[in-house]
Amino acid sequence: MLGALRDPNRAHLPFLLSGLFFALAGGFSLAVLLPIDAIGGFGLGPRWPALAQVHGHVQTVGFAGLIVVGVALRVAPRFAAAPAPRPALVVALYTTMVAAVALRSLGQALSESEVLRGVMAVGAWLEVAAAIVFAAALWPVGRRALRARDPLLLMIAGAVFWFLMQSLLGAIWLTEAAADGQATLSTRRDATLVFLQVQGFLAVFVVGVAWRVLPVFGGGAGAPRLAVWVATVLIQAGIATTVASLIWWAEAGDRLWALENIGLLSVAAGWCVGVLVSRPWRRPQRLRPVVQPLGRLLQMAMGWLLVGAGLSAFFALRGLVQERGLAGPEMDAVRHLISLGVVFSAIVAMAHLVLPEFGLERIRVRAVGRRALIFGVGISAVAMTRAAPGVADLTTTRSDYWHMAGSGVLGFVLIGWFAFLVVRVVVRRPMLLTEVRQPVAPASAGEGLSSD
Repeated sequence: MLGALRDPNRAHLPFLLSGLFFALAGGFSLAVLLPIDAIGGFGLGPRWPALAQVHGHVQTVGFAGLIVVGVALRVAPRFAAAPAPRPALVVALYTTMVAAVALRSLGQALSESEVLRGVMAVGAWLEVAAAIVFAAALWPVGRRALRARDPLLLMIAGAVFWFLMQSLLGAIWLTEAAADGQATLSTRRDATLVFLQVQGFLAVFVVGVAWRVLPVFGGGAGAPRLAVWVATVLIQAGIATTVASLIWWAEAGDRLWALENIGLLSVAAGWCVGVLVSRPWRRPQRLRPVVQPLGRLLQMAMGWLLVGAGLSAFFALRGLVQERGLAGPEMDAVRHLISLGVVFSAIVAMAHLVLPEFGLERIRVRAVGRRALIFGVGISAVAMTRAAPGVADLTTTRSDYWHMAGSGVLGFVLIGWFAFLVVRVVVRRPMLLTEVRQPVAPASAGEGLSSD
């Protein structure tokens, strides 16, 4: 595993495999267990709130976060024409990030003693260390983004910044909770962290990549620079405004509902402009016919971003009219539409398009249209089913937990299938390399992302 981290062409693999492990072992499995227990199944009792926060963190940082970081290390330097990160930084980033997720999750889930709560806090501070190493690894990208004033690269730099900020806030708050003998964060603090993780880190990175590749897939010119700047300013300013209001709510207790809703409207407007800039309605004609369905899957992710942005804007406007901030179920619906509909879809699509292992697989498996269709329909069903309770009502009912459980089961099946596909192409890699009788260049699998 560590050997792959030192190879720029394979460094993404440990991040991908570890992210899938966390998704299966903690993320989607808890997505099934927790709602069934709420209906009356396993008797988790007082552990339920802590496990719910473990589920959220494992999904955003352990599953999606690790995979996004691995892909970022591969594609961001290429976008900026910058050198690949130094192997020592990649090894340090991987080890600290995996240890951070594992220690925080285990410490919070098994927090009966002071020692285990301390383990939770240690894991949170390791996440800060991982975020700092991540920023250092992509510093050449950020430096070139500032020099060139490239909004696409600045979006990626912004994702790194918000990831660092959420890790620092989480470490401070979890240390305080552990010192007070608590295993969970307040709802206000947890909502702040999850917003930063989903909309500040994951969605910002996905949109930044989509701006770069989707116009190219469609055979047109790159995204219009002015429109990209408008979207970038709206998104980043909106995130900053929303986070400031949420932190004030978490610490002072007063809710700056007007500022919060204005920030959410700004972010939603930025997402909408970003979707238009990426032109997802164009047929991905620059891709080879065999992988065009995977381009459609990435376009579908942009469609779900538009839905999530519209729903967030509706909730924010309703909040302004009713003079209140977003309710918990409303926040929950938006975050799941984006994290599942957008991020999950983009992970599957980008893995197939950019990773050389899947490029080698297409030597034997030529038709991926059915696979892309199943993932597209399945992920859409997961996102809709999981978000439905927050859209329908501001209170969580017994039937809502059944929706959550059903979404969790389907999500577990889909991520299990994706993990199987990844492991299969990794195991078959030496055999496929022998068949082609030559090393596969990194761009050979990127019938899209490397063809900018």
